[in-house]
Amino acid sequence: MTYALPIIGLEDASTRIKASMLEINQSITTWPQLSSDVALGGAISTNVIRRIFLNQLTDSGRYYVDTNAIIPNSGEPH
Repeated sequence: MTYALPIIGLEDASTRIKASMLEINQSITTWPQLSSDVALGGAISTNVIRRIFLNQLTDSGRYYVDTNAIIPNSGEPH
């Protein structure tokens, strides 16, 4: 956990992640992840790496993919 906090940036973490972090080694034994989130992260990483090697992506930075923001539950059809 000591190594993960500087990487993920606690100031950018969601409320749910912060709450889950307090429960590690208490009510949960490890970092909670859904396999779908892991698969999405792998797919995004693979896409970005491919684009870098093909010289299609040259920007540097940190990017976030928030599926809750992309696909909101607003009750309104999109």
